[in-house]
Amino acid sequence: MSGKAGDAATWRWARELVLDAVDADPCHLLDVGCASGHLMACFEQWGAERGQRIVAYGLEISDRLARVARALLDRVRRDFLRPGGRVVLRAERVHSDQPDVVDTLRALGIEPDGVIEAVHPTRGAVRRTAWLAR
Repeated sequence: MSGKAGDAATWRWARELVLDAVDADPCHLLDVGCASGHLMACFEQWGAERGQRIVAYGLEISDRLARVARALLDRVRRDFLRPGGRVVLRAERVHSDQPDVVDTLRALGIEPDGVIEAVHPTRGAVRRTAWLAR
């Protein structure tokens, strides 16, 4: 399933918290680096289960372009988000010896507007995501 080992419950746990960071209905999501598009389909399904309409878009880009996109993140926020909109960044597993999405943003001089953590119900692993608001 799009580069993720484990069962369907773990796949969902690792990603669904992105929907906790958005409150618009309909909510338009852009999955940058979308690979097969499986995650976008999951977001639409999970949103429907919550009674929220998710309109997902995807973009698959190279690693080189991802570095450029990080440098342009503030321009993306200013030029492409509606007032009240959010850029929600990937939910990553937190490792004490590695930077996560929040650390990466702060290293770029960007303070996240919100951070959400989810603890796996049986293993105790932690995933963290962040969002930037306009």
